[in-house]
Amino acid sequence: MTRFSRLTALATGALVLTLPVFAACGGDDSGGGDDAVKLETWTAGLCDSVTTWLEDVTTLSDDLEFKDNATPDDVKDVMVEFLTDIDKRTKEFRTDVGGLGNPDTDDGPEIQSAFEAASEDVVTIFEDALADAKNLDTSDPAKLQAQLIELGDAITNASDEVSDTFSQIDKDFDTTEITKAAEDIPECEEIFAS
Repeated sequence: MTRFSRLTALATGALVLTLPVFAACGGDDSGGGDDAVKLETWTAGLCDSVTTWLEDVTTLSDDLEFKDNATPDDVKDVMVEFLTDIDKRTKEFRTDVGGLGNPDTDDGPEIQSAFEAASEDVVTIFEDALADAKNLDTSDPAKLQAQLIELGDAITNASDEVSDTFSQIDKDFDTTEITKAAEDIPECEEIFAS
């Protein structure tokens, strides 16, 4: 099985976005449709969208800092700003995926639709995380710390559900041609692993 295997760390815990995709599975011969995008172009676009998004989220995570003398309100402000930036970037990712078109392969429209749904799930994770960050109670540092741990756990649990969504693509459709195309596309080197 091939996997997206890049990791994104959040300060509140580890958010592991392991997006399993593409092993040879069943499918029908419905094709990509009249408006299909060349398979290599679509695959490169998908890989570029995922890689760029992961790099941006990783950079935001790496740049996340709390001052030594940060108050609970300061911590909340930093988390809200951080998750606002992640939310914005994730919505751009959803737009990028949505703009790929249908890959010229069996089940092309269905595969594209499944990726769009999965990217929407990623948006929902960060929208929910941002809403939770805005509602953090800063009246007690110990309570705030517990809430931050809960927030990290919620993101991690939600990412597991998204991972399942991507895995389902692998189960529902024959993505062999996409996997083969990815082997020759430099944009895919970092996210496709055996």
